[in-house]
Amino acid sequence: MYITQTGLGAFDVEVTPLEPWFMVFWSGGEWFLAREGRMWSIHHSMNSIISQQSARERAVLVWGPGLPDPIPSGTDIENSVKDSVIPCNEIESWKEALERAGFYKRISTITVNRGEGRRTVEILERTGEGCVRILLGESPGLWPPLLEAVNDILSQTGSSGKNLLVDTTYSGKILVRVIP
Repeated sequence: MYITQTGLGAFDVEVTPLEPWFMVFWSGGEWFLAREGRMWSIHHSMNSIISQQSARERAVLVWGPGLPDPIPSGTDIENSVKDSVIPCNEIESWKEALERAGFYKRISTITVNRGEGRRTVEILERTGEGCVRILLGESPGLWPPLLEAVNDILSQTGSSGKNLLVDTTYSGKILVRVIP
């Protein structure tokens, strides 16, 4: 928002509306995240006047347990817009790495978790009657060879109709499990 004094007692106000970038699932609720890091409930009373009432990105971002709350809890968080701690620059770099590897168009969710003192990124790809969950470390610079190997593995296993977990977080190996 910009306010400029244009004369004695006269001001111009320029406001840029928030645009939902990602839909975020967190703590049982659904939220919009703007590229600038602002976050608000999808049930916010002002959503009817924003320029876009759905998230620009098709993939949903899931903010997992064990991570700090993305916005401070308190009074009336359903009807306010808050600065979030979600690292938008990192989310953008993850998205770009997935696009370069050809995965981004195929996934439906990006889940960020914390376990054993480190963050992991899990992407979910639906395949026919099944799905493939791929666990990645948080550094997208390490992803290209891992995602290439995952593509090779998926083409060999015939993943359609199966539920698979592909874990790339181990050094020097990729684990594949069928999930019942």
